Amino acid sequence: MQKKDRVLYYATDKEERLLLSHIFDNYVKSVTKNHNTYSNFFSEEKTLLIESAFGNECDVKFDTYGGYQGAERVISAFLVNEEKKAYPIKCLEITGRDIKKLSHRDFLGALMSLGIERDTVGDIIISDKCYVFVKEEIADYIIFNLSKVGNVGVSVLEYLGEEIVREEKSEILTVTVESLRLDLILSKAFNIKRSDSVKYIAAGKATVSARTVTANDYKVKENDKITLKGKGKVLFLGEKGQSKKGKIIVSIKKYL
Repeated sequence: MQKKDRVLYYATDKEERLLLSHIFDNYVKSVTKNHNTYSNFFSEEKTLLIESAFGNECDVKFDTYGGYQGAERVISAFLVNEEKKAYPIKCLEITGRDIKKLSHRDFLGALMSLGIERDTVGDIIISDKCYVFVKEEIADYIIFNLSKVGNVGVSVLEYLGEEIVREEKSEILTVTVESLRLDLILSKAFNIKRSDSVKYIAAGKATVSARTVTANDYKVKENDKITLKGKGKVLFLGEKGQSKKGKIIVSIKKYL
């Protein structure tokens, strides 16, 4: 089996096959032209697929980075020369009145309305200001064209300060469940009906540690990071004991 065939073996559908084929092209360019290559930004799930497929197939160093430590959306790189490593990422600082009232969806929607491809945008971090990580080739375009997010007028500059530290607000939930099935954990974590949890899972909207899970009875493990599309994300902290009625007491960290 050829190296490309071994890489594509990890694909489960046409979209994944196209993704891995594109990344393989980057790999070939690195090897044949002897220079570093960089992908676009990809989600944790896609990055995990790439890492799995190329883990044992690289003759050069494989690396990922999203602009700051702990980034969720990252760029995959094949580094022939680590000393010349230069990820094509810029951080943009967006300011305006009532920035805190705007959501991640508001900022992403405003960027997409400029005709920007989703894969050229990395993480979006909102605090008193908003920080957006983007591919360097679109940075100036955003700076000169993004003037409003929702109903809020904004200004955009390249951020050149210290590395961003993401401070995520969260709360700890202590709840009881009959078992550690994914549908039960989702129901408790996001305060939704179990029947709705089942629908979300069937629709492929639930991921556990960056992998899409479509089995309702999937057993959640300690430190699993669970994301439900459209609802948010939680970290399953594990079992904490047993209730008087024999149910399992669990602790969940919910990101706000």
